[in-house]
Amino acid sequence: MTTHTHTLAEPRLRSALTRMFEAATRDDEAAARVRSLRPHDRGALTAQELADANREIYMPISADGGKLLYNLVRATRPANVVEFGTSYGISTLHLAAAVRDNGSGHVITTEMNTAKAAAARDTFTATGLDDVITLLRETPCRRSPHHAGPSTSCSWTGGRTSACPSYDSWSLT
Repeated sequence: MTTHTHTLAEPRLRSALTRMFEAATRDDEAAARVRSLRPHDRGALTAQELADANREIYMPISADGGKLLYNLVRATRPANVVEFGTSYGISTLHLAAAVRDNGSGHVITTEMNTAKAAAARDTFTATGLDDVITLLRETPCRRSPHHAGPSTSCSWTGGRTSACPSYDSWSLT
């Protein structure tokens, strides 16, 4: 049996990330379709309406950005990592791989769009990382980063922060 030095090298995870990064190359086309459907009233959309309108858009972190997230979580070894806006789960997979390789910890993430949440959950299961990820299908502002308990020490905002403008992109405490 092959032993992997880190979870990011595991074939199921590499395959899922490759597939999702490839799908994300079509984000510009999907975004153009969304803009053409509602060109004048985009500013009037609620956070949920905007999340639903953008359901085809991956909004990924870059591959290098994902590796940075992985390394930050490996270095800081937080008990819990809280992410707002999993989308299809690219950044979540990097965070969860780091938690797995740390040997302890958990990723709590949110997604407002039902279709994206279902697809992400399927990917988490397919990669074997579902045991270190809790996906909440809700608006991020409904809970604070500390809803996971006082040991939450790392949060990452992966999506549209105007839905909850009080959160910084990174918060290490």
